[in-house]
Parts: sequence; structure tokens; C-alpha cells
Amino acid sequence: MRFGETRDPAPTTMEELAPGGLLAKLSRMDVVARRAIRGARSGERRSRKRGGGLEFAEHRDYEPGDDLRFVDWNVFARLDRLVTKVFIEEEDLTVALLLDASASMDWGNPNKFLFARRMALCLGVVALRAGHRLRVHGLGGSCPPDLAGLRGGSRSLPLSSWLLDARASGGSDLAETVGRVSGGRQGRGVLILLSDCLEDGAADAVRRAASSGWETWVLRTLCPEELDPGANGLAGDLRLEDVEQEGGVEVTVNRSLLQAYHARLNADRSNLESEVRRAGGRLVELDTSLDPELVLFELLRRGGLLR
Repeated sequence: MRFGETRDPAPTTMEELAPGGLLAKLSRMDVVARRAIRGARSGERRSRKRGGGLEFAEHRDYEPGDDLRFVDWNVFARLDRLVTKVFIEEEDLTVALLLDASASMDWGNPNKFLFARRMALCLGVVALRAGHRLRVHGLGGSCPPDLAGLRGGSRSLPLSSWLLDARASGGSDLAETVGRVSGGRQGRGVLILLSDCLEDGAADAVRRAASSGWETWVLRTLCPEELDPGANGLAGDLRLEDVEQEGGVEVTVNRSLLQAYHARLNADRSNLESEVRRAGGRLVELDTSLDPELVLFELLRRGGLLR
């Protein structure tokens, strides 16, 4: 087996994509949008508050701490089940997930493309359950047609089906694609790019999205073999091949080369973070070996994307 070649089989079900009851643990989370940009027409966002002009949306299971005023006692009398009424209020928020499906993503253990799709599913489910409008776009690779206008917790199935059908291959032009899909925002918008950012264009992509009014996040996904190749088995005389373009290079992996690699990686990290910040976005680096719950409940919550 080649260095970095993924050992685990690809997921075929939503449960394999988000194992261990992960999605059930996200019920009280929400996406944070800091920019107050109003679109041409009002949208809808679910709220637990009651007030004038609110419209009933759906029921969800009661959770400790919910306001008892919104418990549907008629449902409890019929089914002996506690559910809470969820309403709609006028406050538009669109969440756009952009998944890098270039060949470099389909690499590593744990696999970067699998990890990115798992994060996309979790973030998408959080957005849907919170009542936001959800869009999903593939960058490169072989992905199903873009999803747009998804809303409501029941739309988790088409989201998971899209992610399960996506395949990584070839290259991708991040800036061009982000520029194309970032138009048409209604109201406030949070755009989340999931990519390894191993090609040029991430900062330009953020700049294009920000100029269109999106609050933009880059979730840079790297695997252990990239973060510390020496500790993960890279050694000896090797030929390294580019998975997205023809060509390769023969190297001797020794201590000096690994030190140079780490210096280059750290410089790349610092440069990318600075460029993304100057472009108006935020960057979070994610190691695919991290527990998804740690990423969602600690890193992304502490970073300010989720609450």
C-alpha cells in the first residue's frame, strides 16, 4: 500500500458518515452569523420565541431546559410524548457549504474527504434544524448537482445522499468556483469552505465570497501523514507523485528533509491564515484524526462558528 493511501472503506449510509449517534448530539447547536446584512426579501429562521407574526413550523422532541409554555400538551395527551412547538420568525440566514472534491482530498488516514463530508453533514444538519436555508456545492471531482433552498430538519436525507454520492478526483479552481456560487445570497449568509487548501486560490476565494457579503470560514482539513510524515511511516528513497497533475519527484527522506518540510508547512500555515484574515475570512485547521465531537463542540464553538 502506498504512503497515505486510505485503508478504510467509503461510507454508504448516513450512519456510517456520522457514526455513534453524532447527529443526535447536535440538536441544541446553531450557526453563528455576525454580519447583519438584509436581503431583498425576508426569509425565515426558526425561533423558540413566541411573538407577533410568528408561524408554527414543526415539532421537535422536548429537551430539558426548554420553555414549558411551548410544549404541545395535545400531542402529549394523545401519544404520551413530550414535544416542543417550533415557530418561524422573519430573520433570513443562508448557510452555504462548499466541499473541495479534488483528488488531493481523497488521501490520508483518516481520509480527508471522508472527514470533510462528515463535518459538512454535521454543519448542514445544524443549519437545517435551526431553520436556516442551506446550499451545498462541490468544487471539482464528481459531485451531484448543487443543492439549494433546503430548509427544515427533514431535509437531512437529501443532504446526506448528496455527500455519500460525491467523489473526489482531478483538480479544482477554488477562486473561480467560489466566485460563481457565492452570488444570489438572500439576507445574511455564512459560507463554509471545507478544503485542504493545497492549491493556490483559497485567499482569493475568501475575498470573492466576502465581497459578495458572505461571512466566510475556511475549515482546512489535513491528515496525520501531512502534519507529521516522518512519524507516520515516510522514510527511505521514494518517488513522490502529484495526484492531481502528471509528474513526480524522487527524494531521500531523512531528518534534514523532514525538518525542511515542517518549516515549509509552518510557513504555509502562517501565510494562509494571514491571507484569509486580510481577505475578510476566518480559518480553522482540522486534523482528520481528531474526534468529530471535539471539533464541533470545542474547536468550532470556541472559534465562533457554532454556539
